[in-house]
Amino acid sequence: MKRNRMALALAAVLLVCGGCSEKPIVPSNRTRVSGVVLLDGQPLKGGTVGFTLATPPHSRGSTGIRSDGTFTITAAPKGECLVTVETESLLLGSESSYVKIPREYSDPKKSGLKATITPEGGEFTFELKSKR
Repeated sequence: MKRNRMALALAAVLLVCGGCSEKPIVPSNRTRVSGVVLLDGQPLKGGTVGFTLATPPHSRGSTGIRSDGTFTITAAPKGECLVTVETESLLLGSESSYVKIPREYSDPKKSGLKATITPEGGEFTFELKSKR
């Protein structure tokens, strides 16, 4: 009985301490990346930017684009990535910020957008054209 209480107390301490970290725990094969997405030279006002490793296992990370065109992803895969941008998801929620972009940008094989993500992460600017 005493052993069960000790194990329970230890588990509670570990659980509480695990939630004390200010920085999110990021796997070693991922890193923080930020940047801006422009459409015809102006900030894209919403959508999602995604990073997919160009080689297997094709790990992926994605995040939302803020109204000023900027984004930050805390767990982007490290290495050569194919980049996608999509705005269709805005039609499900905040239609007022929806901007139509060519569908090719949502396909990693057709977008033409790439990024080399180093262990230190990085900052990227992706320039899209409304007519391709």
